[in-house]
Amino acid sequence: MRIYKDGLMIAFIVGASGYTGVELFRILTKHRQVEKVRIFSDTHAGASIQDLYGDIRLEDTDVRFEGMPLDGVFEGCDVLFLAVPNSTAMEIVEKNVGNDYLIVDLSADFRLHSGDDYKKYYDYEHTASRLLPDFCYGLPELNKDAIKRSRLVSNPGCYPTSAILALAPLLSDEQLIETDVVCNTISGVSGAGRKDKGYNMFCEANENVIAYRPCGHPHSVEITQKVEDFTGVKINLSFTPLLVPVNRGIISTLYVKPRAEDIYEKILKRYEFFYVDEPFVEISRPGEQVDLRSVVGTNICKISAFYCRDERYVKIFSVIDNLIKGAAGQAVQNMNLAMGFDETEGLL
Repeated sequence: MRIYKDGLMIAFIVGASGYTGVELFRILTKHRQVEKVRIFSDTHAGASIQDLYGDIRLEDTDVRFEGMPLDGVFEGCDVLFLAVPNSTAMEIVEKNVGNDYLIVDLSADFRLHSGDDYKKYYDYEHTASRLLPDFCYGLPELNKDAIKRSRLVSNPGCYPTSAILALAPLLSDEQLIETDVVCNTISGVSGAGRKDKGYNMFCEANENVIAYRPCGHPHSVEITQKVEDFTGVKINLSFTPLLVPVNRGIISTLYVKPRAEDIYEKILKRYEFFYVDEPFVEISRPGEQVDLRSVVGTNICKISAFYCRDERYVKIFSVIDNLIKGAAGQAVQNMNLAMGFDETEGLL
């Protein structure tokens, strides 16, 4: 694959009309290494992106959606972003995998270990399961070297991003915590996508809190699989996602038991050591809480930890913007690494 340390490139976004796709568009149009962004959507072919998102301000005021190519092959791009629904990406990937450009898939199609897992948790047949081993899991803070070598990257889910970044340091090398983990995660309604699903309608979500898929949520298995991949440790995870009436953002609260009474200081130092060179992870000072507002609009994950001695639990809080660090921003971070750019380009 070509490395673009000095040149400019062309980025394609398939599914640019959704919340994640338009965030990708916003970031890439300000990226100094991206010469042009082309956007694709059969539903909105011919429409200007400003017809859908009137707040977008561009020098070129006539950026229009293109229809999908008839043969399904996207020629002329350097990186192809797939911001499409689950089960849609695999068909596109199969038609484009032989071409010499980077593919970053933001769907769940290539995140899990097997086609059987995908069928169980997403209820679709995986028609490209032979390609699953070829995809690199795009969590840069834990998989940077592999991303740099890859031309097929699977962007993590938003909940798994916040949870894995909080858990991995405490389970890798010396295990500072027990393997039973409870994770309650609160997210804004944009995580459900732009299409009406009932529970994300204003009248349903406003002044309301609802748990959705409290049992068998596919992000639960993604978390457990990737934690084991990165640390070699199997965890027993109880995962509950909750929808709250805010536009965007995720706060994950993880309840873990320390392996010793005096381990809290070691946990804080472990976080600091683990992420010392990572530009997009910030560890709070002891006793300092994190909040959604401080990360919305950024590619930052903030983590804080508290030891509740009477309860014998360490409570870890991990916050991200679900549309940026949980999706579009992380996808660009992956592109930067794979293409040889500065990791922070377009994101700070």
